[in-house]
Amino acid sequence: MTTTMKMAWNRFWKEEDGLGTLEILMIIAVLLIIAIALPK
Repeated sequence: MTTTMKMAWNRFWKEEDGLGTLEILMIIAVLLIIAIALPK
């Protein structure tokens, strides 16, 4: 399963169209981490 995910990630990473999506996912992930890390 790890190999399949790795292959999918590499394919996703190499696609130029996927870079915009990847950047959005990275931003969302960072925002989620900040939201969780901040005290409520």
